[in-house]
Amino acid sequence: MLYEYDGATFRTIWTPRDNVAEYPWTAVEPMAGGLLVNRLPNPKGSLVIHEQYVLTVEGPQKSSEWQTERR
Repeated sequence: MLYEYDGATFRTIWTPRDNVAEYPWTAVEPMAGGLLVNRLPNPKGSLVIHEQYVLTVEGPQKSSEWQTERR
């Protein structure tokens, strides 16, 4: 989840959907200027979906998406 803090309160501005990952430390990876979300659409399947986001003032915006086989 990504939060905004206005000096007094926090508010959620983004939550990844279907965020089921093989390992918790690989679910969301920080990157320069954004983040990479790695998710398993089917926890028992072999497909991993990678979604790259850039951070903007409006919140994260998806810049690319690709799929790989689960290792």
